Order: sequence, then C-alpha cells, then structure tokens
Amino acid sequence: MTYAIIPKLASLTEPLIGQVWATFADFLKVLLEAMIVVASVSLLSTLVMKELPLQEVADVDWGLSEKSHEMSYASPNFITIITSLKIT
Repeated sequence: MTYAIIPKLASLTEPLIGQVWATFADFLKVLLEAMIVVASVSLLSTLVMKELPLQEVADVDWGLSEKSHEMSYASPNFITIITSLKIT
C-alpha cells in the first residue's frame, strides 16, 4: 500500500505536500536519533569488554578428536544415517 501512494505524491497540492515532507523529515530525525543511541551503546560496550589474548600456537587438528575423524561424509555410517532419514 505504501508504494502505491508514491506516484500520487506529485499530484498533491502545496500545503499537503509540505506536510508530507515535514512528516518524512520528522521520521528521519527519529530514525537517526535511534541509530545514534544504538551506535553509542555499542561503542560503550566495546570499551568495557575484557581483552583476551590471542593464541600463539596453531591447532592443526582444529580441536577435533580421533572419534570425530571416524565420522566423515564418505564413511558407511554417515551414508546409512542419511539414507535412513527418508527426506521427501
């Protein structure tokens, strides 16, 4: 419905089109103020965050154990599980 009104805005008379522009400007002002509040709260929350040190050693296994290596996409157990789901 809102998009259907847009072409009709050109045919509005002067006092009414001024009110439409004023209402739109008021909406943008409220939207900008809300965005400033959200950005300010986000910035303040980053200032009080605890800094954690980064790891200096790379984990070549990416934290995976031997058990999780057994279940790969090509393993028979995985294929049995997938085929038993019967997804339609």
